[in-house]
Amino acid sequence: MRAFFSSLEKPSGTCSLAYSGMLPISFGFNVSKIIPSLWVLDSGATDHMNPSSKFFSTYSPCPSNKKIATADETLITVAGIGNIHINPFITLKNVLHVPKLSTNLISVQKLTNDISCNVVFNNNCCVF
Repeated sequence: MRAFFSSLEKPSGTCSLAYSGMLPISFGFNVSKIIPSLWVLDSGATDHMNPSSKFFSTYSPCPSNKKIATADETLITVAGIGNIHINPFITLKNVLHVPKLSTNLISVQKLTNDISCNVVFNNNCCVF
């Protein structure tokens, strides 16, 4: 895993805050390039989020008034919602399509509830 991340171009990014719902508790990363297959495991996110509609296996457009907020208080529109198969064994349900995000986010909260698993973080890896 370390070798994979070391091989990636080092993005010059900023950390940003995004949320869906009543409380601003989802943290996300704003990186300079979208890596379509890279998913960031987000322990503070309330929803899974994806910037590209092409990965959805099911998809429904959202009303234009559904928004998430970034750390600088910019509101970003949620374009749709649906399911994404991230591998043959895991399907993320109710993923928000947020075109202005720059990376895919997996919500630990939703993941553990949806597929009844545990997520364990330690100093050099994450297991679920």
